[in-house]
Amino acid sequence: MSSSSALKRTLVQVGKVSLNHVRESNRGTGDMWLAAIDVAQQKVIQDHPSVTGMEIAGAAAHQSHNVKTHSNVLSVKFYSEEQRVVSGHIHINGRIDYSRERRKAKKSSGSNQGWQPIREEVDFQTWTIYDPEKKKNRKVMQDGDWLYIEKGGIKVWF
Repeated sequence: MSSSSALKRTLVQVGKVSLNHVRESNRGTGDMWLAAIDVAQQKVIQDHPSVTGMEIAGAAAHQSHNVKTHSNVLSVKFYSEEQRVVSGHIHINGRIDYSRERRKAKKSSGSNQGWQPIREEVDFQTWTIYDPEKKKNRKVMQDGDWLYIEKGGIKVWF
C-alpha cells in the first residue's frame, strides 16, 4: 500500500476544548491551527502507536509558561485509553515539541513499569498521593501546570 493510499488515523478528542473552540479562539488563523493539529496528531501516532486520544489544554494559542522559547503554541496531552503517554506543544506549522520531562522519564529504565501517579489520586488538602508500591504517601509538588513527585531522586511528572 503506497503512502498516498494509507489510511489516516484520527484520535479521539477528550476534554472540554474542541477543534471548533480552537478555530473560534484563534480568529484569522483558526484553520491553520486545525491543520497544525492534524499534522501533529499524525506525528504522535507515528512516534507513539499506542496513542488513541488527545486533550487540548486551551483553545487559544499562547506563550508557554514552562518553555520561554515556545510562543504561539497549543498545549496538548496524548493518551492511550486513560493513561497519558506524552504531552507537548503544537506550533502553527504542525511541529510538535514533546515535553522534556516525558522524554527523560521514558528513557529511564523503569519509568513505564508499575504504579504511575495521576491527578485524580492527589489529596490537594495535604498535597500528597499514596504510592501503593512503597505503601507510603508521597509529597506532590507543582511547577506551572505540571504536578510531580520524586521517586529515587527522579521527578515523575503528571
